[in-house]
Amino acid sequence: MVATDFSARADRVLDYCSAMARSKGYTIFLLHVFNPETLDSKVNASQEEIKVSLKLEKTAHEFSLKYEVEVNPILVKGNIFKSITQTAREINASLIAMAMHKKSPIQELIGRFAFRIIASSTLPVLLMQHKAEFNGFDNILLPLDFMEKNQKKLAAARNFALEFNSTIHAMTVVEENGWLSNFRLRNNMSKTQNYFNEAGLQCETLILKKRFIPVFQCIVDYARKNQLDGIFVMTRNENDLDSFLVGNTAQKIIENAEIPLITTSPRVQINANKEVFP
Repeated sequence: MVATDFSARADRVLDYCSAMARSKGYTIFLLHVFNPETLDSKVNASQEEIKVSLKLEKTAHEFSLKYEVEVNPILVKGNIFKSITQTAREINASLIAMAMHKKSPIQELIGRFAFRIIASSTLPVLLMQHKAEFNGFDNILLPLDFMEKNQKKLAAARNFALEFNSTIHAMTVVEENGWLSNFRLRNNMSKTQNYFNEAGLQCETLILKKRFIPVFQCIVDYARKNQLDGIFVMTRNENDLDSFLVGNTAQKIIENAEIPLITTSPRVQINANKEVFP
C-alpha cells in the first residue's frame, strides 16, 4: 500500500513500488487520506473531495499503464495516522510505503504522525527520501547493537530477505575500547550469520570501530559507498504511543539515509520463536 499526497516525492515512491510490483507480481493499493477538517473554510468540501478522487483515479491509471501493474485507488476520509494503519489492515497489505521529507522528517513524513504510524504498524514500512530505481533488494544492510534485544529485528529482517532473496550485511559499530569484549562480539556476529544461513540466506558480517564520526554516519556512509539496496531499521516504542521514541541512532539513519529504508517496530507480527541469543 502506497500512501500519497500527490507530491513529487510521493510519485517517486509510487514509481519505485510500481517497478517492484511488476518484478514480483504484486498488486498496489494507492491510498490518499482526505481530511475535510484541514480545508480552508472557503473551500467546498464535497467538491474538493470529488476533485481529489478524480486525481487519485487518474494517478492510479497512469502508473498502471506505465508499469503494467494493477494499481487500485483508495480514498479514505479521516486523519492520516488512523487511516493509514487501519486501511493497511483492511486490505491485508504486506508493506506500507511512504515518502520521507528531508526537512524535519519527524514532523513532515506524510504528516506529523508519521513516526506514530511506524510505531503502531504491524507491517514493515518502506521510507524513501531520494529518487531511486528498484533493482531488487539484493543487498540489505542490517545495523545491530548487541546491547539491545535483536531477536525481533533479526526475525523481521529474515522474513524480508527471504521474500527478495537478499544478502544480509550485518554490521555493528563499536567504540575503540568498548565494554563488549572482542570474543563476545565476534561470537554474537557468528550466531547472527548462522541464523540467516540456516534460513538459506547469505549473510556477511562486519565489525566497524567508531572513531571520529557518529554511529549513524558510519552506517549510512557504508551503505552509500557499497551501493547497497536498502537499510533495515527497527525503531523502538513504548506502550503509550504518545511517548514513542524512535531511538537516536535509528532516527538519525532515517533522517540521513540516501537509499530506501525498511523500518519495523516491535509491534510487527513475526515468528520469532527461535532464540539467537539465549
